[in-house]
Amino acid sequence: MGKFLQLFKQTITYGIATVFPRIISVILVRVHTDKSVISEVSEFGTLSLIFSYIILFNVILSYGLETSFFRFYNKEKNKKDVLNTAAVSILISSFLFASIFSIFKINISHFTGISTGYLSIIVWILVADALTVIPFAYLRLKGSAIKYSVVKIVNVIIYFSLNIFLLIFLKDLIHSFEIFESIYVENYEVAYIFIANLIASISSLLLLLLFYFEINYKANIELLKRMLAYGFPILISGLAFTVNETFDKILLDFLLPASIAKTQIGMYAACYKLAIFMTLFSTAYKLAIEPFFFSEADKKNSRPYKKDRLIFGSEEDGALVPFGKYWRTGANAATTFETSSDILFNGEELKAGKYALYTFPFENSWTVRLNSESDVFFAISEPDRENVVLKTEVPIKKLNKPLEQFTIEFSKDSTFVNMSLMWDRTSVSIPLE
Repeated sequence: MGKFLQLFKQTITYGIATVFPRIISVILVRVHTDKSVISEVSEFGTLSLIFSYIILFNVILSYGLETSFFRFYNKEKNKKDVLNTAAVSILISSFLFASIFSIFKINISHFTGISTGYLSIIVWILVADALTVIPFAYLRLKGSAIKYSVVKIVNVIIYFSLNIFLLIFLKDLIHSFEIFESIYVENYEVAYIFIANLIASISSLLLLLLFYFEINYKANIELLKRMLAYGFPILISGLAFTVNETFDKILLDFLLPASIAKTQIGMYAACYKLAIFMTLFSTAYKLAIEPFFFSEADKKNSRPYKKDRLIFGSEEDGALVPFGKYWRTGANAATTFETSSDILFNGEELKAGKYALYTFPFENSWTVRLNSESDVFFAISEPDRENVVLKTEVPIKKLNKPLEQFTIEFSKDSTFVNMSLMWDRTSVSIPLE
């Protein structure tokens, strides 16, 4: 239960880091659509269109490496190797992208209709965002939800504050303070928004910069190939999700007549931004569950510790495993029992196969059940009883001294193999023939 409480806490923390930016985004819609700030709806359309491209390229520049990093960090023995390889990969790919983007900037401008001035800012927003992918993933992996959220919230506060300053106050301040005349450009509102975004993105990178001083700049090429292969389907699914969420605005720019395209995109995007507030909670849960799942996924049967707790006893006494109650006989994942041939399980016939093994401990004996529903990961509740293939009773034996960690042990004598389930001062043995 402790792990689920931790997951719940992290979901709440990540939720704050997710909800706060969306609230600010909704507030900024009001600012960006005010005629005293951005006078033409088409300009807001241009802004929304560019942000759609940014979101699309954010997915491309992370190329599934974040999820792949979670997977291999928990799977590989040399975790530093995974960390170094992922970091080096994202560094090389980010600066390679910046170089190619700069070379073909004019061509990209002609194709998208976005001015080269905007593109010069956008490329560095994309690079800064890409360089935070692995540091942020590492924070999530370590369960540093608070630090993750603080960096995200600081980013939003900087972005919001600069928007308010550059779009609302700057034009008035130039009449009172000459120093501001050097940064004020008339009809430069959309560029100011991207400059605010760039400064916020660079601020996040600076807050995470220590990460890049602590790694070893050496990549394992064979490991990288496996990480990229694993991440490729994630990239495709990420692109599919992004296309579903943002590509509509890009399509409108190509499908609608040029004279009305940006205006229609602006009106549509403003309404859409107000509606995406509903996706907040699923996003918060995803941020918490992804590293949690990969950290637990390889623990086929995690072995819980006693930790000075009452293990077996009555529910009234606060026992961890109360008498007569379902127990998955382990922690995190369902305990499974697999045999490649037909056997006798405590004297009862059992066909070859893989089964979920769980128990109902009592004071003097345990009920052991094998269930064909073996693919349930957490197994919090008892599997469907209709799928029970074997039910048997086994007497308990008292151990001379308490066993701190739950243990499943196999021993062989002249007649059969014994499978022993032991924890605290309790042991049950099941003969296998």
